[in-house]
Amino acid sequence: MTKEKSSGLVKIQFVVFGILLLVFLVWANRQCSRSQQSIEAEQRAMELAQANKDSLALLAAQPPAPAMGSAAAATDTIGGGQMQIIREKRTPLYVTIDNLALRKGPGVNYEILDRFPLFEELSFLNEVTDSMYTIKLGTNLTTIEPWVKVRSRKGRDGWVYGAGVDYYKHQLPGVDL
Repeated sequence: MTKEKSSGLVKIQFVVFGILLLVFLVWANRQCSRSQQSIEAEQRAMELAQANKDSLALLAAQPPAPAMGSAAAATDTIGGGQMQIIREKRTPLYVTIDNLALRKGPGVNYEILDRFPLFEELSFLNEVTDSMYTIKLGTNLTTIEPWVKVRSRKGRDGWVYGAGVDYYKHQLPGVDL
């Protein structure tokens, strides 16, 4: 009789294990479906954002429609007019070396266009040289950085040495320029 009880107990254990395994498989399948759906939703959102960006670029390239009547004034799109305000996202960089030179090209041999005081805010133009350049900035300071393309507050575009700018305001220690 004990063999029949233990045999029945083993069968019950297998049934319970099978049910738990089935519940786990259903749960895992639903989790994977949700993950796939969220990935597809992100892809659709990215495609929509790209389509919006493309359509804004086309709208910006078109000349504004002439105003009707002599007293009509052009307003922004919020006011219902024909003109559109398109703002570019920009990344600020701060000068870390006092009297940093803005140059016409990426290198010390290019003409100096302007000089910037410490902590001056510049706009990063999303261009960096492919190669790194070694420049001695002080008696004990030699840096290896790329050249970075920036725009000054005056609207001048040019190149600055990468060690001379940073995302945060601080002074580069050890500079003897």
